[in-house]
Amino acid sequence: MKFFTISFFLIILACFFRFYRLDQTFNVIFDTARDLEVSRQIIMEKKLTLLGPPTSFGQWSERETYFGPLHYYLISLPLWIFCMNPLAPLLFTGVLNLISTIIIFLAIRDLVKERFLSLLIFSFFALSPTLIFYSRFIWNPNFLPFFISLDILFFWLFIKHDKKIFLLIASIFSGMSFQLHYITLPLLFASILTICLFYRTDLREKITSSLVSLTGFSLGIFPLLLFELRHDFFITNSFLSQLRSPVHTFPLRLDIAVIYFFTMIGRLFGVLEYSINSMRDKNIALGLLPFIFNLALFVFLLTRLKKMSQKLKMIIIFLILDIIMGLLLAGIWSNQPSPRIEDRYFLSLIFPYFMVLGVAISKMSYELVIKAWMKGTGLAILMLAFFLVLRRDWAIVNEKVGINEYQVNYHGAEQIAQIISQDVKANGLQGNYNIANIVDGNSRATYYRYFLHIDQAPPLGVEDYPSAKVLYIISKKDSQATINSSVWEVSSSPAKYPLKEWNGPDGTTIYKLGTNRN
Repeated sequence: MKFFTISFFLIILACFFRFYRLDQTFNVIFDTARDLEVSRQIIMEKKLTLLGPPTSFGQWSERETYFGPLHYYLISLPLWIFCMNPLAPLLFTGVLNLISTIIIFLAIRDLVKERFLSLLIFSFFALSPTLIFYSRFIWNPNFLPFFISLDILFFWLFIKHDKKIFLLIASIFSGMSFQLHYITLPLLFASILTICLFYRTDLREKITSSLVSLTGFSLGIFPLLLFELRHDFFITNSFLSQLRSPVHTFPLRLDIAVIYFFTMIGRLFGVLEYSINSMRDKNIALGLLPFIFNLALFVFLLTRLKKMSQKLKMIIIFLILDIIMGLLLAGIWSNQPSPRIEDRYFLSLIFPYFMVLGVAISKMSYELVIKAWMKGTGLAILMLAFFLVLRRDWAIVNEKVGINEYQVNYHGAEQIAQIISQDVKANGLQGNYNIANIVDGNSRATYYRYFLHIDQAPPLGVEDYPSAKVLYIISKKDSQATINSSVWEVSSSPAKYPLKEWNGPDGTTIYKLGTNRN
């Protein structure tokens, strides 16, 4: 009874921190707006795509690289079901993130056969500030915990039951994870290496299983393969071009990747701030604590490998290989003109880390754990950890999102779009006007365009500003400064005369300009 009561309480907490004030903290700026607009085009204009969002790997060069399109279709599904409501994919992201927490409970329980230890790992995973933060907005890396958890669960089922159908399913999820972010590539290599080193002794079985893994992965990345075949391996060549450029030089930043990953565990438990720069400047001493703890944890687990069953040894080796290769890839990915490693580059490693943590705790001396608990040390550490976690979670859900250089509140954007839409419809301007935004860097007003399209008041295209005889501008400047803005979307339009203005939310003003004063 106690177990189910605690479980129910933890699930309620996990739901609360993923969905409380979700609409009020929804920031629809930049990537989120772009992804919503592409998904809208898939649904409303039937513009299917084989290409996903651009990566950060080539954003400083002339030749960009792209992820797979899975992210767009994941967003499109809830948008289509819930009549284009942009909150639908946001809720969908949170639900999938929540499911991944249940999967880790099931996986840990199956591995170690201890309910309360599984519940402990579940609690830290489900309430992790990092996971909660990435579950509360729309972005391609935010789906990773769900797909990676399924990949690892089915790989464990393959090891446990020795059925290749589980390996095929695991590899499909690995390929789908790869579409979302290339940082997940180690999942494929870790599975093949584990199979080659530890799966049976028959060479034919090793080769067959490796081929099954490659087949499943290929199915998972099918849209990407199709795009590459139709466009002379454009993405592959772009990556190779980037790696050969002076920007990416060896040796890799593996040292930074290792330290940042292990100190990120501190952020998982709410100890450190999210900003890597902040950690470097003032939290390095605190960052060493989780680094030392995790280093000791890995060493301890490796010393216990000989005493583990062959199946448990295989999954542990798989998880550790994935973490090591993931750190190596993060070192490559981060080696750019302004090197920094953000938490999203490690989202693929959080699930395997907690799996390793659960197994490591289960292998510790039972007497040592009980003694520490009875003396109050274990309870004190646990209570402190929960306090730090919940404090950070509370800060996340109470974040204030306005309309400024770095934020566009969902309700504010919707309100501004409604003002413009009503005027457009009243004057019959559908398809004969354009919209610009000089509050932040998204001067083409992507997020406002989304609302205008679904409200049946579409503007002209983003290349049609020179032909726009009516232009709406969202601004925080006065009328003269707005009209004289050097932003191309404003300066290229022939609409220069103020016709009307409205006060918008959070200090914004919507200006309507025309080609004459009438």
